[in-house]
Amino acid sequence: MACRVAALLCPVLALLAAPVQAAKTVCMPAPTSPPPPTSASRAAVHGNSTVGGNARIEDLAWVNSAATVTGDAVVRSNALAQGGVNLGGSVVIGGDAEPATACSSGTYLMFYPDRRRDGGGGEADATPPHPIFTDADLACGGGNPG
Repeated sequence: MACRVAALLCPVLALLAAPVQAAKTVCMPAPTSPPPPTSASRAAVHGNSTVGGNARIEDLAWVNSAATVTGDAVVRSNALAQGGVNLGGSVVIGGDAEPATACSSGTYLMFYPDRRRDGGGGEADATPPHPIFTDADLACGGGNPG
């Protein structure tokens, strides 16, 4: 029996004792597609909407249902541009704003259908930032919390 076990183990032991060869470097072509988006921004443009010029759609904002965003316009935060609305110029739509008419200047940060597109400054943001938590704030202790 010992002879059979030794006969079976000898090839395995020989492989383990063999010198290790250096791995070969393989050159791969550079990827042709862009990297996947980061989790920090989940902005979306849907349907037959268009975004052009230097316009930006940021954060969780949506452009939907034939809306047009051009020029230096910014749609950010949780804002929603839809229903064929035309945003351009230097307008900033943020917070939870949802414009219903064309707009080319001003800052709009709140869902408020009665506010006219007056080109003025924005309201207090409906989605203010929260403080950054430290590692100590988020640490879980190993003991009994009670």
